[in-house]
Amino acid sequence: MSDRSQLFRQRLWRWHFIAGLVVCPFAILLSITGAIYLFKPQVENYEEAAINALAPVVEQGTQSIALDQQIKTLLTANPDSNFKQLILDKPGDRSIEIELQNSQGEASLFWIDTLTGQVLASKDSAQRLMYLVKKLHSELLLGNAGSYVVELMASWLIILVISGLYLWLSKPENKINRNQILVPRLKDQPPVKKMRRLHSVVGV
Repeated sequence: MSDRSQLFRQRLWRWHFIAGLVVCPFAILLSITGAIYLFKPQVENYEEAAINALAPVVEQGTQSIALDQQIKTLLTANPDSNFKQLILDKPGDRSIEIELQNSQGEASLFWIDTLTGQVLASKDSAQRLMYLVKKLHSELLLGNAGSYVVELMASWLIILVISGLYLWLSKPENKINRNQILVPRLKDQPPVKKMRRLHSVVGV
């Protein structure tokens, strides 16, 4: 390896190491929050099951209330809010989810009993667990500035992977045939130095 190549490799290793110290905490955080968000359906189903259990017992054959009537009733009870979205009930559910947004831009979610029109529960949308996990994963709870940081760290993570592969492949002992990069070299591994020292001590 020439002096110029050696100097380039040393500088690349230095920047690779420094960038790794900066990026790794964000990579760990994004990995954890992303893994948690994968269980969003299970978490929300558990939450909805607890809310559906609050629904009062009604006579068999009771007809459900029309959706437009439920939305109108809810808007009448919250005159300072506007309709945002409707999430239909799943098979076996007793409630639908209606989200309203007030004049300050704050959104609230209401669980409405489809048979009685009763509000079973309500919660600020920003306080739901999966909403917080999503915001932490995508924005670090910092808004647009946090989103820029996440995108920057994700871009640098790609650079770290590429530079890490170059540093590994540029080592003389790793210069192997391209077809053998993913093949373990078990037979070519040199003896471990520590085992040599141990053998010399015990006299084997």
